Amino acid sequence: FIHVEDIAKAVCHYTKFGSQYKIVNIGTGKVYPISELVKLTKNICPDLILKEITNQSEIKLSQAVNNRLKSEIQIPFIDILDF
Repeated sequence: FIHVEDIAKAVCHYTKFGSQYKIVNIGTGKVYPISELVKLTKNICPDLILKEITNQSEIKLSQAVNNRLKSEIQIPFIDILDF
């Protein structure tokens, strides 16, 4: 999960300077439990009605592998949990 301003910074950089790679993941590289993001969303939108899913195959963590991005530019990412 990444803040839209961080995506815009990376896109602007690559539009201006290009990349040595064909594909670059734009992400913070941080691991976030989906349950933590659900709690954050519920705190921001307390009237939100959530349906609990008990499917064992549901994704529990999300992380973008951004080694290529970090090798080319340094972006001080906005931490989604600080939002």
